[in-house]
Amino acid sequence: MKSPDKLFGKPIEHCQVDSHNPKVLGQHIACAAYEHPICLQYDENHFGSTLDSIVTTLKDKGFLVNNPSGPFSSTMWNYIGPEKNPSQTVSIRAIEHDKYKVIDKLNNRLLEEIEESKAFFQVYEGAIYMHQGVNYLVEEFDLSSRTAFCRKVDVKYYTKTRDYTDINVLGGDFAYLPACKTNHLKTTAQANSCKVSTKWFGFHRICKSSSKILDTVELRLPPYSYDSEV
Repeated sequence: MKSPDKLFGKPIEHCQVDSHNPKVLGQHIACAAYEHPICLQYDENHFGSTLDSIVTTLKDKGFLVNNPSGPFSSTMWNYIGPEKNPSQTVSIRAIEHDKYKVIDKLNNRLLEEIEESKAFFQVYEGAIYMHQGVNYLVEEFDLSSRTAFCRKVDVKYYTKTRDYTDINVLGGDFAYLPACKTNHLKTTAQANSCKVSTKWFGFHRICKSSSKILDTVELRLPPYSYDSEV
């Protein structure tokens, strides 16, 4: 490590969570609906103006169903998802629900689960995946089951993807509305909705000792995109 003081000497940063992030809110609403039916008419006060669209998304994924027996039947939604208790599947380390599994072929042991947005950077056929200081070679990568099968290896190289990320800005609003009071400065800073798309073309095998590229291999992986703000 070149600069240990930067890692160990600085104070720990405060954790900040955007409770209106659609991925966070979607999991929150699914858990809430498991405990008590969601009512669009009243619960928008608690979950915000995007409640209707997120409920629709959860319905399309098979997590919620309309409750015809309630007093507000057209706006009442119950949890019917595949998990017996949805809160047990919510990770405190990541906000994404969809993950890829990394399996050790020797003993069929689950090594780790990787968020969908990060998976293709780390696991693909031919990738060297490091887990707890041990190198594993990914020999099979099943997209349909979201599973990477690997075996322990001792190699003198590591792998790095060749990828391209495009950020398409869809529109913008002021991050902070220009204030009229004299004690607040006006700003032109904006919070812009955007779509982030990544494509993977291949990967390099790189020598650990010299950082020299030993080989370049093509990859055929589906692109990945998500909505965000810049």
